[in-house]
Amino acid sequence: DAGEWRVPITERYNQTDLCAVNVHWHLGAEHLSEGQFDENGKGPSSDGYKYRLGHRCHFYDEADPKFTTPYEWKHCKDMHVGENYEVHW
Repeated sequence: DAGEWRVPITERYNQTDLCAVNVHWHLGAEHLSEGQFDENGKGPSSDGYKYRLGHRCHFYDEADPKFTTPYEWKHCKDMHVGENYEVHW
């Protein structure tokens, strides 16, 4: 149980005692979860990736628009709808 005491941070990040030094993300899941995120997962074409592609999800469906409808990313670069990303902070 998370309890009622947990509340989201609403202050500016630099006004907290948290450290954002190691915020990063991975293309594909870094952590293996066989049958969910692993080397047999699927995603959009991996042609042209200049970085190592991590584990992918088994639920990608190229016929489902939620995995293929283009999106104009405002703050992230080289992101692709339908791809897997694992975020760490």
